[in-house]
Amino acid sequence: MPAPIVRKRGASPLVIGLAVACGVLLLATIGFGGAAAWLWNERAKADTALAAAEKELADLDVGTTQTLGDLELVIVSDISFSEFVRTAPDSQGLLALYSHVTNEDAEQAAEVFFDLTAYDADGRVIGRNPASMYLLPEQQSIFKGIISSDMLAAEMIKIEQTSLEFATPAMTGGIAVDGFAGSDSGYVEGEFTSSLSQAVQYPYLYIVGYVDDEIFAVCSDWPDVPANGAFTASCRLDYAANDEVPEGDVKIPEDAEFDAFLALDIPY
Repeated sequence: MPAPIVRKRGASPLVIGLAVACGVLLLATIGFGGAAAWLWNERAKADTALAAAEKELADLDVGTTQTLGDLELVIVSDISFSEFVRTAPDSQGLLALYSHVTNEDAEQAAEVFFDLTAYDADGRVIGRNPASMYLLPEQQSIFKGIISSDMLAAEMIKIEQTSLEFATPAMTGGIAVDGFAGSDSGYVEGEFTSSLSQAVQYPYLYIVGYVDDEIFAVCSDWPDVPANGAFTASCRLDYAANDEVPEGDVKIPEDAEFDAFLALDIPY
């Protein structure tokens, strides 16, 4: 008698198909889950970066606040400013705002543009003037902003950085003060030594007078500044102060001290 045929029970084609479909769905679910997790992580990273950028922008928009007499000054910049002083209006009704300014980057030069905007109590613009600076690495210089005398009646003047770029410096070195001499009429002359790697085109040199570390007078000259050499500069001082500015010729106090700061044009 033939042996009975014993078959192992196998899955039918339909069962196999369902099993395959379930496997595909499982893999798809795992794939979608992984993609969702990746997207979530990327979204979290993007949200964190956006929050940091918004905070940085908010901090920059807020700026720092000073007072210039009764006038509020708001400085919005990545560059470091000291306390501002101003001169008296000239015959054309123009005056200068001055502050020490520093590029704290140790390797790159800073090319900076500003808007000086005066606002009335209702927030309306009553005057606006531009300014710009070029600062070598770790250079301290003098910021000068020109405004009209009617802008002193503003509720606020905002000194706002509109552009800042860091670039390879156009030169290296600096200037050193060798000595100053002054006269009773407020005329001052300085002797200097340049260690700059090249002669300066269109140099602007500020001579600043101090009493007890506070600015009392400022003037400027356009000397020939050589590469690695000596030069002189001279100018007639104008009174400068944070509040009331004296009038008339500058009388240099016996305890006055002086310093000088080179200002450079942005290279093109």
